[in-house]
Amino acid sequence: MRILIAPDKFKNCLSAHQAAQSISRALHHQSFKLMPLADGGEGTARILSLALNGQPRRMLAGDPLGRSVSTAWIWFPKTRTALIELAQASGLWRLRAKERNPLHTSTYGTGQLIRGALALFPKEIWLALGGSATVDGGAGLLQALGARLLVKKKRVLLRPATGADLSYLQSLDLSLLDPRLARAKISILCDVDNPLLGSSGAARAFGPQKGASPRVVARLERGLRNWARILERATTRQVMRTPALGAAGGAAAGLFAALRAKVCSGARAVMDASGFDAELKKADLVITGEGMVDRATWKGKVVGQVAQRAARAGIPVVILAGRLGSGWKPPQTRGRLHFEELARDLPPAESMAHARTLLPEATKRAFGRLPTR
Repeated sequence: MRILIAPDKFKNCLSAHQAAQSISRALHHQSFKLMPLADGGEGTARILSLALNGQPRRMLAGDPLGRSVSTAWIWFPKTRTALIELAQASGLWRLRAKERNPLHTSTYGTGQLIRGALALFPKEIWLALGGSATVDGGAGLLQALGARLLVKKKRVLLRPATGADLSYLQSLDLSLLDPRLARAKISILCDVDNPLLGSSGAARAFGPQKGASPRVVARLERGLRNWARILERATTRQVMRTPALGAAGGAAAGLFAALRAKVCSGARAVMDASGFDAELKKADLVITGEGMVDRATWKGKVVGQVAQRAARAGIPVVILAGRLGSGWKPPQTRGRLHFEELARDLPPAESMAHARTLLPEATKRAFGRLPTR
């Protein structure tokens, strides 16, 4: 039996690489292939860099609060493609718990990384948008690329825009955008399909996990609505109803409208670039997994995409989950699936702390329960 091991990360405890290696420890006498995956969130750059022989490029950029930090983006010389993870400069992991408030954070540092990549005149730029600390609609990163944000009396906002500024903006001037942007095809790799506004939008769905109180969430929602109107007037691109533009605190909306970026499923892009389908043809079984399997799993996440492709190929799938949450059962038949929780009776914190040990144990249990081996 040949097994394809293709997990996502187990958030806050194991990277996708660590998860794949832990799973493999349970398969001593089996032939297997490790293929850790990502969906556009943290870890995407590393996975694609290893799969496609990317070259890390280091540079200084502003973190979500504007402090200079060491960051990296990936260069693929053969295809002249730059891959930038928004979380590198603008990620939530850059902030201490008490610093987390999306009224005060900006994507300006991500714009600096894009500008750094433009020095090599790329043909294509991939932007992986997961894990942001921001809800600024991408206003900050557009500033770093030359856009001018105007407030009352047509005054230009000179400091990096934050979530708090969105309500006060009156117009957007794109006439001074870096001209090198016109030479590059820009693709944004999204790990969610949430819209910009509304109950499942950037502020209400993701603001609380970035430190926003209910009052702050309401203010951010008003600001994003104002920003959406400004973007639509300046670019004629429809952002209020387009799916996935709530990604990264609405940064997807700014990129889609102002830079004419193409919105892509991060999971699909990573799987295609990594050669997943070719490895799937050689497999008799696929093992995948993530920290929480719930209804979001079936809306474009790695595990859902793996299950879908394996079902088309008629290959059974073992899905390992730190937890099975609400909506964990797929909404429709997706082939032969076997679900296994790491430790149903342990509190989440304890389960996460022992994930390296629990993951191979869960793999052994699942493997032993398969109807055919």
